[in-house]
Amino acid sequence: MHLPKGVADEFNYETINNMKQDRRLFGVKYRGEALYPLFQFAENGSLKSEMAIVLSVLPPDKHGWAAAFWFFQSTVLLDGKSPANVYLQDAVAVIRAARSDFVRQDSEF
Repeated sequence: MHLPKGVADEFNYETINNMKQDRRLFGVKYRGEALYPLFQFAENGSLKSEMAIVLSVLPPDKHGWAAAFWFFQSTVLLDGKSPANVYLQDAVAVIRAARSDFVRQDSEF
């Protein structure tokens, strides 16, 4: 399991699994290893709380790859940047982009 430096000490395997099941943390499996992108962690190694909001908007994704593609693909909603690149500076903008991409208003049906 690959976690950012300092994070692995703070979280044990059970805690990580609980965070993934609760959709507070996302990761992907690649070549048999679980990988967790750095942008969802603060500098002190704690998990940024806004991630749970973003993940609650994204469709459920058992393996994490759909979320990974969304987070790392550039979007006009974020001025051509990817959600992963914007998240640390402006998590609220990423939440708005996720809602725009995945939440349909009644008037859209």
